[in-house]
Amino acid sequence: MRKKLLLLTPFLLFAMNNEVKDIRFEGLEHLSEVSAKSVSLLQKGEELDLDKVNKTIKKFYKYGYFKEIEADFKNDGTLVYKFKEKPAIL
Repeated sequence: MRKKLLLLTPFLLFAMNNEVKDIRFEGLEHLSEVSAKSVSLLQKGEELDLDKVNKTIKKFYKYGYFKEIEADFKNDGTLVYKFKEKPAIL
């Protein structure tokens, strides 16, 4: 168990010391980008907070539109939420 904690520590330190310079949303169809930005608990200029990212993903799932949501933090400071929506019933 101790080795696993040591391996995760550098990643957590990296992730916790980075400013979010931009937030992008990919794959949205039923939700506008403006609405998605209002759901996000992180804003540009804030430090990356993995807990806020997880809570934001949970909030998106509550809408019921999505079958899969991922978040990726790029080296340039961009936080990207990637969505795969459920099929729409007409």
